[in-house]
Amino acid sequence: MIRSTDGESLPGTGAKPPAADCGQDLVLLDLPGWLRRERWRGFSRRYREDLAGFVLAWGAVGVLILSAWAVMQIGR
Repeated sequence: MIRSTDGESLPGTGAKPPAADCGQDLVLLDLPGWLRRERWRGFSRRYREDLAGFVLAWGAVGVLILSAWAVMQIGR
């Protein structure tokens, strides 16, 4: 879970790059280490994919709530 396995990010030969270097580190996988200072360095860069998914998910929730409100306003 520490190494990236995406085909486009893999070099031709050698070891797979760390997921933190690709912005694909997992927030919940690193949960026990959050109390250490070094885990907070480069937080937004390391967890870029998780943070983008979190923001997109809340955006989708907002759209659903807004659409439900709009449907309720039609009957007035």
